[in-house]
Amino acid sequence: MRHVLAGVLIALLVCSLLWAALPFTDTFTAADGTALATYNANWTVVTSTMGIFGNATGCTAGSSCLAKDNSNTYNSNQIATGTLKTPSAGTYTGVAINMTTGDNGYQCRADDNELTMLRRGTTSTLWSATTPTILDGDVISLWSNGNNVYCELTRSGVSQYASGPVADTTHTGGSPGIGGFGWVSSSTYTRIDDVTLNDYSGGGGSAPIRRRPIMMFFTLPEFAQ
Repeated sequence: MRHVLAGVLIALLVCSLLWAALPFTDTFTAADGTALATYNANWTVVTSTMGIFGNATGCTAGSSCLAKDNSNTYNSNQIATGTLKTPSAGTYTGVAINMTTGDNGYQCRADDNELTMLRRGTTSTLWSATTPTILDGDVISLWSNGNNVYCELTRSGVSQYASGPVADTTHTGGSPGIGGFGWVSSSTYTRIDDVTLNDYSGGGGSAPIRRRPIMMFFTLPEFAQ
């Protein structure tokens, strides 16, 4: 009986560890010039190249770039958030969701005066903010909920620009990630830090982070043999 109970507890422990995998987070702590593809094997760079400068990441090839988490399985409803660092004109960075093959998925990205939500693959602009002012430390968020996708920028926890629900079901499933456009060669360009990727849970126009449950363990009584 003790062996059976031990086996059950081990199985529960394995399950709890697997269910605790989300949210996925990254702070990109590495030496300047480190390629994202070699920094963390959990990232799959699917378009162009990305690198780390000033403990934040951005595109490094003068073109559009995207990377996704390959270490977790996500629902179709997903959320990605990150903190923008030193926004500068013409260099964009942001977050992505529902990335399947190639550059298919959705992206919300920004520089210092533009905030845009894109449908990638057959690229199309789904929404853009009107003359936004974007500052260092602003948080950019993108999530899908049912038939809608949402893009939002907050500052000190207060919403500054928000798309509201935009109906689009072109891309479903896949994984969330990050991406942008431009050429980052130092910490003076637009980059992203403190990224969190997760399943999305909740409705309406807010984007709460849902942590997957971790099982609680207790001592089982011994049975006479």
